[in-house]
Amino acid sequence: MKQQPKQWQIDKYQDIYKKAWDRQNKIDRVTNPKLVPSPQAKNGQDAGKFGKMGGAPKLALSENAKIINKMLMKDMKVSEIADILGKSHQAVTQIKNRYSLPRK
Repeated sequence: MKQQPKQWQIDKYQDIYKKAWDRQNKIDRVTNPKLVPSPQAKNGQDAGKFGKMGGAPKLALSENAKIINKMLMKDMKVSEIADILGKSHQAVTQIKNRYSLPRK
């Protein structure tokens, strides 16, 4: 009959294995430069930090974007805004998407 390890034994060996794994990874990175993490991988490690800080800063609104934002806040449709401003539907949609409109 095989005896099941206790939880404290599992935890102990997991910690020992993790330390040995980290030590071997350091040795491997020194001997093989291809194993060094790329800058993209390093940035990925910081990705959670940026989310906590609110992400990328929002673009400052241009004059057209301010006008379109006010109109969108009044529940106007993109086609109506395009007609009023004398712009194409596509131009208004691009401004809306670029500046993440409507904003409060």
